[in-house]
Amino acid sequence: MLAGLSKVKAARQRALEINPEIEIQAIHGDLEFELGIGDVRDRNLIIGCLDSVNARWAINQLAYRAGIPWINGGIGVAEGEVSFFDPNKSTACYECSISQQMWQRRDRRYSCQGMKPTFRTLSVTIGNHLIFPIL
Repeated sequence: MLAGLSKVKAARQRALEINPEIEIQAIHGDLEFELGIGDVRDRNLIIGCLDSVNARWAINQLAYRAGIPWINGGIGVAEGEVSFFDPNKSTACYECSISQQMWQRRDRRYSCQGMKPTFRTLSVTIGNHLIFPIL
């Protein structure tokens, strides 16, 4: 039963049920200020299931400093995004894809304005695209 768990703990538990041979470090906290290179340097991959440009930017910075590929499974108001970034390749990073509008709203907080059903459906769709092909 996943009721009562934080999203990160529930996601970790469910992924381990699907594949108990993987190791998952689930971090519940402020990614911009509480996560450091020591938290990820021994990992093979970072999977970010984030709804904040700030959090995605922070993960991108950390992944590139640590030299670890990462998958962005982000959601916005009514859209989802799945993208792969590898600091070991000569390709664009997440920060390179941030539009001028995204930079302008980076430090603003937005309300979901009652769109929870959209978020739930979108989150499940993005999560399925992230977890099932990998496992």
